[in-house]
Amino acid sequence: MKGPGALERWILISLGVTLALLPFESLLFATSIGGVAITELEIATDVTLLLWAGLVWRERRLPSIPKLVLLLVAALIVVSIASASLAGPLAAPALRFVARSITFWCLFLVMADLVRTPGTAGRLIACALTGAGISAAVGWLAILRGTSEGLLGFGRDFTVAGTLRVAGTFDYPNTAAMAWEALLLVGLALVMLPLRASTRAALVAVLLVIASAMLLTFSRGAVLGAVSGLAVISVLAARSRQRWPALLAAGSAAVLVIATVGLQLAVALPVARLTADGENGFYGATYQVPAEISLPARTATDVPVTLTNTGTATWSTDTGTPFALGYHWLDVETGAVTVLDGVRTHLPAAVRPGETRSLDARVEAPRSPGRYQLAWDVVREGVTWFSEKGVPGGASTVVVGAAGTPGQASAGSAGQGTGTPAGGSVVIWPDLLPVPQRTELWSAALTMVAQQPLLGIGPGTYRLAYGQYLGWERWDERIHSNQLYLELAATTGIVGLAVFLALAGVSMRPAARSLLARWGGPTGTLQTGKLQIRLVASQCAQEFQRVAADAGTLHRQRRGIESDPHAAVPAG
Repeated sequence: MKGPGALERWILISLGVTLALLPFESLLFATSIGGVAITELEIATDVTLLLWAGLVWRERRLPSIPKLVLLLVAALIVVSIASASLAGPLAAPALRFVARSITFWCLFLVMADLVRTPGTAGRLIACALTGAGISAAVGWLAILRGTSEGLLGFGRDFTVAGTLRVAGTFDYPNTAAMAWEALLLVGLALVMLPLRASTRAALVAVLLVIASAMLLTFSRGAVLGAVSGLAVISVLAARSRQRWPALLAAGSAAVLVIATVGLQLAVALPVARLTADGENGFYGATYQVPAEISLPARTATDVPVTLTNTGTATWSTDTGTPFALGYHWLDVETGAVTVLDGVRTHLPAAVRPGETRSLDARVEAPRSPGRYQLAWDVVREGVTWFSEKGVPGGASTVVVGAAGTPGQASAGSAGQGTGTPAGGSVVIWPDLLPVPQRTELWSAALTMVAQQPLLGIGPGTYRLAYGQYLGWERWDERIHSNQLYLELAATTGIVGLAVFLALAGVSMRPAARSLLARWGGPTGTLQTGKLQIRLVASQCAQEFQRVAADAGTLHRQRRGIESDPHAAVPAG
């Protein structure tokens, strides 16, 4: 490298690599230094920052960044450090989160300093779109294969009412949806630039892959965010009398809405997905079963069972994932599962929500005589046991006698032992963590704001604390609030949220001025202002929504353990 020009080119190359790696964090490399996670994304980011520092020192200049932007970034860092320092028992993880966030805010400054032309902005956005396109293509491969297992990524299937949710290479569908939604808006603006026909066709193809993958995450927030963003762009473009950008944005929003409704109808989730969080409420059952059953060892017996569908999903029998009645064998003293899969009894017909069915369930007795706990459980083959979703099973005490002993089912009193009373219900997985409703997550965040209004409870600590604000003893520490701004207010206080919003507003101002102007159109100001800052803002949003975890958590995620609190054995 012979001069600043060459060094700057290397910085932009490193920056492009960093943006392309956004969907693949910890999939290629992960380790820990002093309890702080180090991944390929951190390495690429640090290389970029070191090269940029060298460029600024070599040119003996200050970064070409508006003073107000610098002041707001510095203020946000100071507020974050102060909030973390006052976080009490959560100070250590909060400070680690701040350290990680500072590197990405510095990346923000690199882009603000070096991205000066539409061409530079376009090339960097192309890098980000390349990574996002590959990630979305992985999601499509999962749809075509029917599973994410064995693909690049975390290899874990996510479903809603039995329908596979796309996550691509991300750790969770909602994380993927937010990233794809942000880049979709960024990429759409590139279409407005004068491009060669082949380049435009390739860009449109990538955007279609990303948009369709975003829809297949079944994330309502991502669709709402994309449609809202497109609506704002359309209105601003119309006010500036730019017909083509206005029509493109409005048409894209309409296509997204129509595609979302069509997809919901196609998978039979038009109401349930809009009225429930995740799979809460989809699966539900009550059981009327004998209190005590006597069985000869190593024999099969029919037992009368009455089921009631208390969920919102119909128990279908003619699909590739039919519902059936099964059971598990539990230790009568400890309640531990000793045999997971029992014999299935297929339902004679579909059972709609609220309906009740009686059937004779086939039960195979254990080989050894003794007392057992029989836990009845409905299964959706290849998808889930109801008990894995927190639904209690039915409970019967089983007395297994010697072979040849007559068998009978009784509605009498419960058997001996310290297990769950027979004839009632049993929590098959007592270690299953509660799955909070979105309203509960928001309620916890609002309580945090009320109790710590100025500086919050500490950056990045919402997931570590929300359970205690809900009065829970145990909770899943990988769940976030699903509302970025509310979580910012809860963790960095009203002061932190105000500084963040001010920074976003100042950064977006060049774009607004460009669109509100009576002439021009999507000019270089729009590209280097709105697109560049939108891209960085999307990365910041990802970092605040994702777990600022240590390397141990990252390795657990790579093994496929994600926000589903019970990594259960797949049914079927």
